[in-house]
Amino acid sequence: MILKFISKRIKTKEDIYSAMTVTEELANEQEFSIHDVIKMRLATEEACTNSYEYCRAKGMSYFLIKWSATPSLIEITVRQKGKASFPLIEQADVNTGLRGRGIALMVHLMDKVEIRRRKNCVELYMNKWKGE
Repeated sequence: MILKFISKRIKTKEDIYSAMTVTEELANEQEFSIHDVIKMRLATEEACTNSYEYCRAKGMSYFLIKWSATPSLIEITVRQKGKASFPLIEQADVNTGLRGRGIALMVHLMDKVEIRRRKNCVELYMNKWKGE
């Protein structure tokens, strides 16, 4: 049973901050631990920043982010036009820079991360279960 569903267009860096706030507020409403709230907020920032940079480079004006929540589960989906690939390979070198950890970071923060290709779009799906 989905208790809440939110959808938002992301066009600017300020919108990314807004998306992070939506994630935080939704997780707090569902009484997730502060540790999980921080993880979801960071995963939202990383997913949105990656899509924002991709869209800017390709001349696209926005991408979508959607949230759905139950008392025990939050799902976040970032959807952009295009056929971008998201390599899920392990690398020997550890990236210690401010950017570029992407999928590897999100996989570590969230319970499930999937890349879904849809017609002319790519979706990044993430979820977090309460207490896991």
